[in-house]
Amino acid sequence: MTYRHLISLSCLWLMGLTASLPVQAAETEKAEAKADAADPELEQLRASAVAFEKAFNEGDAKALGELFVEKAEVVDADGGVVSGREAIEARFAGLFEKSPGIKVQIEITSLRPLTPNIALEEGMTKVISADEKTTSVNSYTLIHLKQDGMWRFASIRDYPDEVADTPHEHLKSLEWIVGEWIDESDEGHVHTTYKWSEDGNYLVSGYLVRSKSGSELKGTQRIAWDPLRRTIRGWVFDERGGFMETEWVPAAGGWIVKTQGYTPNGQPVSTTRLITPQSKDVYQIDSTARVLGGEVLPDSTVRVVRRPPAPHAK
Repeated sequence: MTYRHLISLSCLWLMGLTASLPVQAAETEKAEAKADAADPELEQLRASAVAFEKAFNEGDAKALGELFVEKAEVVDADGGVVSGREAIEARFAGLFEKSPGIKVQIEITSLRPLTPNIALEEGMTKVISADEKTTSVNSYTLIHLKQDGMWRFASIRDYPDEVADTPHEHLKSLEWIVGEWIDESDEGHVHTTYKWSEDGNYLVSGYLVRSKSGSELKGTQRIAWDPLRRTIRGWVFDERGGFMETEWVPAAGGWIVKTQGYTPNGQPVSTTRLITPQSKDVYQIDSTARVLGGEVLPDSTVRVVRRPPAPHAK
């Protein structure tokens, strides 16, 4: 079995979301920015921020609610969770009743599609009291979902002004993955291990991909908290020189993730997936937009189970 087939198999389980890879330098970013300016999808996404700001500043909770999908989720800077369009609308109505005349200013710092129907937005919000004596500034991440041709908000997470949490504390939301995991499919077998680094600031993973024919591919992954992007990111390296970069965004009940990188001969590799923990010993990966060297691979769903401890020797 070729490296191409092994890397395809490994993409069934690798988890992540990325912005630009290190090899994509400033010149590329400028060209992308110019193309983005004319992208009608991005313009629609930006328009939703304008609509949010307008409805908020007019104290229109109903108009705000209409910007969200039915099962949307909002996590505030204190960690409070509001689920469902009606509850979100009621939350805004209560805020406007408690603080009439409150205003918001939104600055988008990053906006990029992850799939044709999912997009990630990051930015800053400034909330100003009616008397302009009180101001709070928070960063946020927002997942847009396209339904029936219209972009709506699926998940918003606000972050406090100043976060004193350590990298370890930021990664604790992924602590459930520490241990050994097995994924077996018709294509082969993947064995992964996750553990904390000695300093506790990273999650370190090793993996072994074995095809049905017996070919193997080994690699490592290091997962970290990025304090500038305020997100979890990872870097994957395989023994043959291929590498991938990852970024993780929490979503209701799991993570929306994407992997993007290159094979040793420079072929692009990318995939987007939803990671859903089903119990402490099982999680599911639903993969879409799987691309290997220009070839679009079919969507897939795999079930990954925790490896039971070895029996004690007598």
